[in-house]
Amino acid sequence: MKTIGIICEYNPFHTGHLHHINSARADRDTVICLMSGNFTQRGEPAIADKFTRARAAVASGADLVLELPFPFSSASADYFAGAGVAILDDLLADEINFGSESADREGLLSLARASATPEFDEEYKKILDREPNLGAAQAYFRALACVGGEALPSNDMLGLAYFRAALRIGCEEKLRVTKREGADYGEKKVNGQNHPSATAVRALMLDGDARAFELMPPPAAKALQDANIANAKNLERAILAFFRLADPCELEKCAEAGGGLAHRLVSAAKRSCSLEEFFESAAAKRYTDSRVRRAVLYCMLSVTPEDLTAPPAYLQLLAANEKGRAELARIKKCAHIKIVTKPADAEKLSPRQFALSARADALYTLAFDTPRAADEYIKSSPTVI
Repeated sequence: MKTIGIICEYNPFHTGHLHHINSARADRDTVICLMSGNFTQRGEPAIADKFTRARAAVASGADLVLELPFPFSSASADYFAGAGVAILDDLLADEINFGSESADREGLLSLARASATPEFDEEYKKILDREPNLGAAQAYFRALACVGGEALPSNDMLGLAYFRAALRIGCEEKLRVTKREGADYGEKKVNGQNHPSATAVRALMLDGDARAFELMPPPAAKALQDANIANAKNLERAILAFFRLADPCELEKCAEAGGGLAHRLVSAAKRSCSLEEFFESAAAKRYTDSRVRRAVLYCMLSVTPEDLTAPPAYLQLLAANEKGRAELARIKKCAHIKIVTKPADAEKLSPRQFALSARADALYTLAFDTPRAADEYIKSSPTVI
């Protein structure tokens, strides 16, 4: 019997996620899911709130769901993976399992080692110096190729980041890879595959299409059918107003907003009349779409680069079953990081992490068709099955 850790978003939980859990676990194993909160890694609001998504996960096979703290949950791959791997290692997970397009564990580990060398760092810097408008992501791919790395499927870039994070703290032996089945990562439509992409399921949910729930395990569908659906479109006026009135020089101090991006966002807001137009206007070759969206979120919530390099101070319990509660009791005796069951109790552990989380949750309450109170999630309780 062992404890398996999974870093996830479950946005929303679908049959592919159930396949991953069932493939990773054996009889009597305990599955801990470290799940993004109300905003995901792309800087977008999750389709349903964190407590609802955690309830769907535990109803469908997970034993314990803890929140990957903000702002790490909305960070670029290295920060997202770094926080997730370090937390699960501290929680004494015997195995950290993730889905992969290639499922090539040794290949990913080899690439991670190559990208951790001075040669890689030097090549990366040279590429950016030669082509400053290239963008960090493309420079990364080119530098990786120069040190012997091959092209990776898009979903495997996060797997590479997991191995890089594990190498930094010496827990790479814990990482295991499960072959990703079904639709391609990011596939926007349901095309009859056994397991759809979360992107396609979200699109159906946003359209009010009941077929979305047929693509989930029945317990997850039951938990999500009556959930309030969040839509980034509902944040349109808040985002445009914020950036139209902002001082770009002040925004440059925020994480992901340097290098001229803060000024682009302010200018884009002043000439845009919709969220779609805003993102299109702010886009540039050197910035990925995800980078722009994360910068928008971090500017609005005053996230600094120092917030991303500080270690997570606590974890929020979101949901647990009987086995998960037993695991939680064991963790609390052994782990260094604190786990809180009531959101309001977290402030004394880390006023800064609590403040950032509260801001993110308050903004998220405006993403529903009918806005909710700003303190909605500070008053919420975890699901115990």
